[in-house]
Amino acid sequence: GMTKLIEDDKVKFVFGPTLSAFANQTQEITVPAKAIHISAAGSWQSLGYLSDPKKPLLFGTQLPLTTIAKIDIDAMKVLGAKKIAYISADDDTTKGNLPQFLAEAKGAGMTVTTILFPPKTADFSSFVSRAKGENVDAFYFLQPQASAPDLMRTIAELNAGAKGFGGRNISPNAALKLALGKPVPYPFFSSQGTPSFDYPPNAKVKAYVERMKGTGVDLGVTNNFSFFAYDFVGMLAAAIAKAGSVNDTVKIAQALASLTYDGVAGKICFGKDVRTATYDGGQIFVRNGKVESRSFPSQCK
Repeated sequence: GMTKLIEDDKVKFVFGPTLSAFANQTQEITVPAKAIHISAAGSWQSLGYLSDPKKPLLFGTQLPLTTIAKIDIDAMKVLGAKKIAYISADDDTTKGNLPQFLAEAKGAGMTVTTILFPPKTADFSSFVSRAKGENVDAFYFLQPQASAPDLMRTIAELNAGAKGFGGRNISPNAALKLALGKPVPYPFFSSQGTPSFDYPPNAKVKAYVERMKGTGVDLGVTNNFSFFAYDFVGMLAAAIAKAGSVNDTVKIAQALASLTYDGVAGKICFGKDVRTATYDGGQIFVRNGKVESRSFPSQCK
């Protein structure tokens, strides 16, 4: 499919695929063709594609892991946490995210106890008991998100979550009803790599959500994924205008890398060392059964 787009249709600008396995394959076709290729593939960060001087036309649209860690730790500060149990599956996904979290926590003066469990674990009693024995005052859970209600139920049963529980991209429904059938007795937060689609944090995002829902198309769990592309179409158009060309992709890429764009997801810009985008992240808190959604402002000027 990508070969047809590039070689037969002479496409110069490509969005996606989002999944890393496909994005890694297709960039092998777009890079030598000097097509601007934009994707949210997380592996483009970890594999160094977005910092490779030989691949200057690749652009990532997923927040840097360092930025997401800042969103996590900022929420932990809101809870007043000082000693955190970081619980997650013992796999490559966790190992790729853990260093950034630990570094950010250390900078905030927090200590972290790392507890990794075997994939497909269903009983979290021993892991929560260990954390409680080490006097942690809050829990952070990375993945798998589907296991969050089970872990949260165990924390409630063992009376272990003094300051609260946080996690990455976990539905607030886990705290409202899925874990206990009623709101959990401790504060909860979910950090988001984009502003929340289901709980819009501001008027701009709310208007965007209403437009998307007005199409009648059910995006399902990919609602938030729409932020990985929507603003970047307008940003690319602005870069084309700045470059004064629709054909010189090198010049357009240079313009794109230098822009700050005011989009639905806040102010958007690309990193100088790693060409991945920075924009507003999100934080959703549930306290006393009430949901509060807020944005975590981007650092773009």
